Amino acid sequence: PEQANAAKTDSADLKKEPEQEPPVAVLQGEPLDFRVVQDLPEYPGGPVAFMKWLTKNLRYPKAAQQQKVQGKVVAQFVVAADGSITELKITQSLHPLCDREALRVLQLMPKWKPGVQNDKPCATMVAIPIVFQL
Repeated sequence: PEQANAAKTDSADLKKEPEQEPPVAVLQGEPLDFRVVQDLPEYPGGPVAFMKWLTKNLRYPKAAQQQKVQGKVVAQFVVAADGSITELKITQSLHPLCDREALRVLQLMPKWKPGVQNDKPCATMVAIPIVFQL
């Protein structure tokens, strides 16, 4: 019986690229570091307060309810060093009406407590799942 050619791995084939620091983006002159920060940003009052606020302010679009649209929208934003919310966008879409409502309500959020790195407030990216369930 004929044997299949086994893939050969030679140490010369495994060229290691030198480790580099991840790229740093700049937002309005403020460097953004997308690595893990020491202290994550926090909604005023913490996660429980955020859930209460979101539940109070989020409105399930009537047309989406009538179409029995259910699922999750994931929104991403940056909490700037001053706690303001910037670069808000949908990274996981459900339905245009639900996506629009998620953006609408998140734009109403008050300033957050910013993330902290090396004892200094820093811009930090946050992703929030918003579940629409009938």
